Amino acid sequence: MKTIYTILFLLISTSYTLAQKVNYESSKWFWGFNIGSTRSSTDLKDESYNGFGLTLGRSFNYDYGHALSFDLRGRFLAGQWYGQGADYTTLGSSVNPALQSYLIGNQNYVHNFRTDIRELDLELVLHAGKLRERTGFDPYVFGGLGLTWQQNWTDALDTAGLIYDYNAMAAAGPLTEQLPGVLDNMYETRLDGLSNNAWQVNWMPSLGFGLAYHRGRFSIGLEHKTTFTMSDDFDGLQDQTARLRNDWYHYTSAIVQIHFKQRNPQPKPVRENPRPNPVPNTVPNNQSNSNPCPTPEVQTFFPPQNAVTVSTIKIEFTVAFINGAQDLVLLNSFNQSIPFNYNSFSSRVEALVNLNPGINNFTLRATTPCGTDQQTIQINRENCQRPAIQITNNGGNNTVTQAAYNFIATVLGQVNSNQIQLIHNGMSVLGFNFNSANGQLQRLINLAPGNNIIRVEASNACGNAAEQITITYQNCVAPAITILSPAMNSTVQSSALRLRANLANVMNRALIKLLVNGNEVTSFTFNNINGLLEYSGQLNVGINNFTLTAANDCGTDIETFTINYDACKKPTLSLNATMPANNATVSNAAFNLLAQSTFLNQNQITLSFNGVSGQPFTYQNGSIAASINLKPGINTILIQGKNDCDRTSQNLILNYVPSRPPCDPPQVIYNMIASGSTVNNPVFTYYATVVNYTANSTIILSINGTVLNGYSNVNGSLAAELGLIEGNNQISITVTNDCGTFTNTYYVTYVNDGSEGGQRKPTTTPTKPVTPKPKPTNTAPKPAAPKTNTTPTKPAVNQTTNPTKTNPGTQKSDTLKTAPNTTTSPQKTKEIKTEKGGGR
Repeated sequence: MKTIYTILFLLISTSYTLAQKVNYESSKWFWGFNIGSTRSSTDLKDESYNGFGLTLGRSFNYDYGHALSFDLRGRFLAGQWYGQGADYTTLGSSVNPALQSYLIGNQNYVHNFRTDIRELDLELVLHAGKLRERTGFDPYVFGGLGLTWQQNWTDALDTAGLIYDYNAMAAAGPLTEQLPGVLDNMYETRLDGLSNNAWQVNWMPSLGFGLAYHRGRFSIGLEHKTTFTMSDDFDGLQDQTARLRNDWYHYTSAIVQIHFKQRNPQPKPVRENPRPNPVPNTVPNNQSNSNPCPTPEVQTFFPPQNAVTVSTIKIEFTVAFINGAQDLVLLNSFNQSIPFNYNSFSSRVEALVNLNPGINNFTLRATTPCGTDQQTIQINRENCQRPAIQITNNGGNNTVTQAAYNFIATVLGQVNSNQIQLIHNGMSVLGFNFNSANGQLQRLINLAPGNNIIRVEASNACGNAAEQITITYQNCVAPAITILSPAMNSTVQSSALRLRANLANVMNRALIKLLVNGNEVTSFTFNNINGLLEYSGQLNVGINNFTLTAANDCGTDIETFTINYDACKKPTLSLNATMPANNATVSNAAFNLLAQSTFLNQNQITLSFNGVSGQPFTYQNGSIAASINLKPGINTILIQGKNDCDRTSQNLILNYVPSRPPCDPPQVIYNMIASGSTVNNPVFTYYATVVNYTANSTIILSINGTVLNGYSNVNGSLAAELGLIEGNNQISITVTNDCGTFTNTYYVTYVNDGSEGGQRKPTTTPTKPVTPKPKPTNTAPKPAAPKTNTTPTKPAVNQTTNPTKTNPGTQKSDTLKTAPNTTTSPQKTKEIKTEKGGGR
């Protein structure tokens, strides 16, 4: 952002000399680009990042002399907002579900977030039109409403996918010293409950302000925008305490705005109050008056104040009805021609002129063949003296040993006490004494230890001045040593040592002495500004002794401590060789897990099953055993171990597919002539028994392609009275159970010979080809036959097919093996009361 502000300053400085002021003859439509810094006001400390945006809009009331103008513009904004907690937090039961893993073992946590924003807004912008027209500076305010697309992320896991060990960090030292070397800054976990690249969308209002510098069609400046989220989850953290406001997010940017060119520019309107009594352009009566010769017009443009104290000032005129700069001349009080700038597009004349004490007259004269006009600006420069400041003892020995310092300075020039400011270390100091007769300023100041910067600033109408002095206060305080890391008299598992200590009230490195195991070392670094001492080395196995001594003129401090280096033993976890391979398929739900560990105790091991941690297990002499009841499908078993040295884990994925019990596919036994029937009765009684019929079986019965549903089905015993058509009739049955499907077609030929009789053997071979008869496997009970007027026909011996097992699948058989049957006598069928058939 510093680079952006520097470029913006250079552009503004350059624009003073290269462009004219506001160009109202341009189009009212404009576009803009902005880039800047993002911040937020949430429950967490914000961290600045980058954003950018585009605007497109139209200006209204955008013309000469208007006090106010306004814009309607659309905005697109994209950026990222970051935040980090300032201290450790112990999570409670109301924690975000994404952080549930930190509840195991009472883990500490440091909240952090990254919020990605995409924003579309409609904004109303108010401008100070006259100020912009006169000076080029354009202060404005704006407000809007729009849609915000938002994603919330957090860095909850390390590169190995495990949670961070914040408990170990809390024990090792302050938070700010531990986080930079631990977090991977990969924000992989969603805090908003969404997944993948999903966005949550909300309406949000916003307010902002800006300051731009406008030249011609271009504006450059700075802008700040605050968006009100109307909720408390922008950082993914909802504060459980009462709050006065919800989360906000901010965007501060450098802007560039450009008005489009006008396709057909209109001539500038003539300003009010024209020069009085213009000389008319007489035209002879015998000449045409359609193209009169206009007389030049000169007017002052926002004339400066009559009385000023500056030595240079800019004056401006507007001119009309001239051919170019060659028709103009600018004269000073001595009737001397002085340089000026003329802009033919805006008809503006500008000049930066020098003022002499007293009255200064500047006249702009316009002369063309049609006439002459001129205007004079009179400016009175008052005699004024610029302030001058001199500080007593500035440049001598500015080191003192007393806190009270009598500051004395002399301020010359036409100033009073209200025009003087005394500043100590960036803070304004009140209550100083100032004698306007001799210009002496005096104040007793209480110094802070170290360097004290005292600055005097004075200003009047003629200019300003400033001087400062640095006073070093050496307060006599004995040194104080604080060991920051590692903890004194502690045990570590790494031989690499990084000793850090704070030495207060110590300025001279030569007065610091460090002994390691009785040997003096000098390879440490020391910052005498913040007092930080750092030393890196290697520890010996066992006890290491340290002695740190610091001294100054006021005393000495000594710290003696030890560090025990216990060589780090990395843990291991391994599955027994009897365990199935990873991604193996098993058929038994009861699974016994066996594993081995080294350099771990039972409290350092965690067993998770299908994402649920804390599963029970037994541990003895490094052996781990657990009984797990697998779920059908994919099962994930995770063993994690962690000691003070390192982490390790073993993952086992098993696919549990339960084995199915043995079963038989369905079969059908006809209690009729198995090879088919020829009848002379249009009503035919159909009897069949389904073998291996279960509650899950389904039966589809159809005649001549029409599915039937009004037949009797009693535990697989079927009976149906069917209406026949003359000629061949096909009665099809399809039975399905858990082990397969059986399909068969029974053929009945109806001969309409004028009489009615019973079933008889077909006189011709059935149209369906006969296949080898399957072997019977079961005998089903005979269903009850309907009552008839003749002696009932005895059903044939129960026979069955023996279809091949299919699971799932369909086995078709067109003939059934049956015993011979005697010829039935003609009979009249009687309606059978049936249960609803076709079901299971």
